[in-house]
Amino acid sequence: MTRVLFVRHGQASAGAADYDELSELGRTQSRLLGRWLAERNKAPTHVYVGPRKRHRDTFEELASGYHEAIGLTLEGQLVVDPTSSLTRRMLPVPTMLDALDEHHGVQLLTSLGPLLAQRDDAIGRAARRAFAGGGKRAFIELVLLTMPAWARGELSHPDVEPWADFMTRSRTVSPRLSGLGETASVWVISSGGLISSVIGEALGCSLERTFELMFAMRNTALSELSVRRGEDGTHALSLFTFNTLPHLDEDHATFV
Repeated sequence: MTRVLFVRHGQASAGAADYDELSELGRTQSRLLGRWLAERNKAPTHVYVGPRKRHRDTFEELASGYHEAIGLTLEGQLVVDPTSSLTRRMLPVPTMLDALDEHHGVQLLTSLGPLLAQRDDAIGRAARRAFAGGGKRAFIELVLLTMPAWARGELSHPDVEPWADFMTRSRTVSPRLSGLGETASVWVISSGGLISSVIGEALGCSLERTFELMFAMRNTALSELSVRRGEDGTHALSLFTFNTLPHLDEDHATFV
């Protein structure tokens, strides 16, 4: 059995020019998570991160908080005493996995933006509000409306990965992690959609239930699963915790 701790990235920049940038709050959330993990002596044998900047930066901020909490930083440099037991608690260098990329819903909105705004329905009205500077709330409303339509095949763009391909990709994550061995303790930093799809697989969720998980996922939230590999090469997932924020108070909790 491989234990896997999934971490959603810190708050990104919804409604800004580049969503992939962590906000200042997102950086704070990630550092607080690192401190919480260090204070509870939690250390992984493997760390995997998605390919997006928000994934990498979440890990960098998490690692900064973690190493600071165990006293291994000095003026921004990692200082290791080779005789200290703390050396064993340093975080491993993360491995980037393309399979951990988020679904391409944001790319779809960018590609279809003008066409969506021409529609005479709820999606069109939401698109006009979002693209007219309606801010974060308008952007979220548009995402909530377009995601199910995209998943049902009602929206598409030739340059955007289809939802069905995203789901196929997400199902490659657990088999890969199950091959790390029974003593492996794995941290995975990715996005809410990817994490929710893996959890939906574990729970046998319908598309609608998977979306409910996705839209409930909070920034830097923790979800823990185990992955078992059978002798026949199959794997089984078990969920222990979902979407927890033990490291944050209400003032720091966000969804986007």
